Amino acid sequence: MKNRGLSALVLLTVLYGIPALYAADPAPAGKSGEKSPDPGPTIKLPDLAVMKFAMSTEKIDRHKTILLVRIQNIGAAPSGRTGLIVDCRLPDQENKHCPGTSPPPRFHLPALAVGEARDFTVPLGRFLPRVGKKDRHELRARVDTGVRIQDSNRYNNSKKLEIVY
Repeated sequence: MKNRGLSALVLLTVLYGIPALYAADPAPAGKSGEKSPDPGPTIKLPDLAVMKFAMSTEKIDRHKTILLVRIQNIGAAPSGRTGLIVDCRLPDQENKHCPGTSPPPRFHLPALAVGEARDFTVPLGRFLPRVGKKDRHELRARVDTGVRIQDSNRYNNSKKLEIVY
């Protein structure tokens, strides 16, 4: 193997009259005094974010506690229409859907101007059984799950809330 590499080096040196190692490396950009190409205008995109996902009461009451969700466009452009899903899973039971929550509640989210927000409420009792068994419940609010709009940051499109009931 070493002889083949040495042979290639010698062959390139003989044929082209230049060292092979130098010929293999491309010329560094910007050495010729040219300006780097302009990347063009940046695209302004919306950024739908779940800004709030919380309970209306500190203590869980199946009949009174409400989930509060706030979606805001914190991007640089208006958003298109999309949707919001609030779902519940049981992480200790093979991540199954909470009983009675399939399909999960879905909400229409109209187009939002830059800085505009919408609030949604969901009764927590919709996700909980009549009698608590001290199970962990993982609630999630997710916006634009179908990826209908371009979004500058998909990492803020959901929030999680964990409760034991």
